[in-house]
Amino acid sequence: FVQAEINLEQRLLRLVADKNPEKAAAILKDTIRKRLSNETYESLKKLYLLDEDAGLELADDVLRRLNSAASIANNQPVYDLIQLSTSIITDHVRASPMKSISPSAIRVCDRCRSN
Repeated sequence: FVQAEINLEQRLLRLVADKNPEKAAAILKDTIRKRLSNETYESLKKLYLLDEDAGLELADDVLRRLNSAASIANNQPVYDLIQLSTSIITDHVRASPMKSISPSAIRVCDRCRSN
C-alpha cells in the first residue's frame, strides 16, 4: 500500500512539473527522502527536461541513495530499488558513444560514473 501511494505521488508530480518545475523539484526532493521507487527515474527525467540544474542535483541524491541502499532486506530482494537501478543502467547503455548524444546527456552520464 505504501509503495502504491509513493508511485501515485510521483505520477502526480510529473503532472505538476509541467506547470511549476520549482514546486515539482521540491515535491520530488521530499519524495526521494521518504523512499525511492520505480517512478523516481521517470520523475527525474521529466524534471531534468524542465530544469536541468534541479534535475542533476536530485539525480545526484538518488544515485547516492542507490549506492548506499541494500538490495536485499529480510532475505528478500528490494524490487523497487532493483528496478530503479535497472532503468538507470539501461538508459545509460542505450546512450552509447556510437549514437548521437547531446552535451547535457553526457553531463548526466559523467555524473553517474563519478558516483
